[in-house]
Amino acid sequence: MRATTVSPFARLRESLQTELNLGYDELIARLTWDRAAIRRHQRVRLRELLHAAVEGSPFHARRLAGIDLDSVDPEDLTALPVMTKADLSSCFDDVVTDRRVTRRVAEEALAGATEEPAVIADDALVMTSGAARAHAACSSWTRLRSGSSSGRCPGDWSPGCGRPGHPREGCRSRS
Repeated sequence: MRATTVSPFARLRESLQTELNLGYDELIARLTWDRAAIRRHQRVRLRELLHAAVEGSPFHARRLAGIDLDSVDPEDLTALPVMTKADLSSCFDDVVTDRRVTRRVAEEALAGATEEPAVIADDALVMTSGAARAHAACSSWTRLRSGSSSGRCPGDWSPGCGRPGHPREGCRSRS
């Protein structure tokens, strides 16, 4: 009998399909929600997302400091600073909330990727888009959570640069 090898991507895809299938009833029920129910859900999820970003990401903790996260409304996001692609690129390790995912780990995974997207730690998908091979785009398919890792923020902007949304102290290395 031959053993079949299942790729990390195939395992992740199967896990995501299972999770999606288990959630269909709830998702279908949302089709009956009125506008008020949709807005309530959006407000709750936005607050959860903002708090998870602050708790899991040193970058977001700095850039959202002083903002009353519970008062941010999905219909008016003007209180939130814009995050640019340059911000993500310059402070990647501090931006991501999954501490297992670092620029080094993502680039190593991409270097070894062939026909399928790379997977880190069984549940974080790593892929590039367009000519962005040098700057990996990572997407964690798991719930936001904390962990431990080490990495270096390659920050290419200086502390106190004054750019909108940039923390005064700039990027910090993770230890």
